[in-house]
Amino acid sequence: MKINWNYPTSVWVGENRIKDLAEACKNLNISSPLFVTDKDLINLNMTKKIILENKKNLIILPFIQIFQEIL
Repeated sequence: MKINWNYPTSVWVGENRIKDLAEACKNLNISSPLFVTDKDLINLNMTKKIILENKKNLIILPFIQIFQEIL
């Protein structure tokens, strides 16, 4: 099930909604979103899939910077 609601802010929830991230960014005219995670999550398949999916949809341009050990 996928659900969108728009009060007071637009929120998209549901299974596999990460596949809709490119559409959401396009709707908001975002070409380089900031993806924030921690040093452990960056190595999970889930996180790698998010980054790969977004690269395919050209919403992370032209590179990804990973900053570690930020306090």
